[in-house]
Amino acid sequence: MPSATWQCPAGPPNYYLTILHFIGFFSVPINFLCIYLVWFYTPKDSKFRYCLLYVQIVAFFVEIDMSWVCPGYYLFPMMGGYNIAITSKIFSGHQNTVFGAFKFCFELPSLLLCFIYRQNAAADLDQKFKLNRYFISSVIATCHTFPFVIAFCLLESGLSHQEMLKIVATDWPKCMHVFENEGFVIYDPSGNFWSAAVGVAALAYISIFSLFGAFLGIHTMYILQKVRFHLSRQTYAVHRTAMINLGLQSLIPTVCIIIPFNFIFLVVYNDWWQFQEIATNTLFVMAAHSMVSSTVLILSNRRFRSLIVEKFENFSKPFLYTIPMEATTVRISPNTTILPRN
Repeated sequence: MPSATWQCPAGPPNYYLTILHFIGFFSVPINFLCIYLVWFYTPKDSKFRYCLLYVQIVAFFVEIDMSWVCPGYYLFPMMGGYNIAITSKIFSGHQNTVFGAFKFCFELPSLLLCFIYRQNAAADLDQKFKLNRYFISSVIATCHTFPFVIAFCLLESGLSHQEMLKIVATDWPKCMHVFENEGFVIYDPSGNFWSAAVGVAALAYISIFSLFGAFLGIHTMYILQKVRFHLSRQTYAVHRTAMINLGLQSLIPTVCIIIPFNFIFLVVYNDWWQFQEIATNTLFVMAAHSMVSSTVLILSNRRFRSLIVEKFENFSKPFLYTIPMEATTVRISPNTTILPRN
């Protein structure tokens, strides 16, 4: 095995925690601005704002966890790492992993709920496009089991200290120093049923419900095209814009989460220990996904953009306003002196 010759880094690079904190620092105001706009400046009679809040709050908690509360440093292709924050003295590495994954997994049902709402709102325009109510309720309930299934499988996949020592000594003999880091934890997907179950369950849930979400998105646009000529231009624009905004938000997990996860999977599967630092640094992209999602939501919504521009203009007006000054001229010599008059 090539990794047998690999010596793991003794600790994270100096820039690692700084960048994570930097992401978290900028994420907080952007997320709060987005939550404020969604709650106070979306139609009060629309339940869609609850879906958007659900998405934003879940993503925000995940991002804060990754950047401030429990930032982890990982040693891919080894399925192990450790918490580099002060919370490592409070929670074990295994507890951090389970609770972090539990929060992370709520992003799937939150997004799916928004697609279901948009499809249902479009189907209200023509009842023949309504999906079975009990079927939709079952889909929502089943999708919300995702965090609990993953958390349970992860909880059961925990290894004893002796088992972790044996795995590292066998596969990464030059990495025994990693146990000096408090809270170090490693998993064994090849030899532990529950670790393998985490991957299988995640793949199944994400594949099935992502495809169903895509179907809902396409079906919603199909409904809008069918009823377009029976709607006012404004009503059609509202539905279409909401769907486009939701589609853009759905791209964020794909770009910021799925692609980095796939790269990490390739590093682990192919034992590319040379790419350990690059694979670990992809967590910067994952940690920023809430900030990116909030920014996309704000910029893709015309009303939000107008409000921000208006607030900025009102705030900056006192600083840009210049007080006109009257002046008098007094001729006392061949030179002319200009004196201001109050």
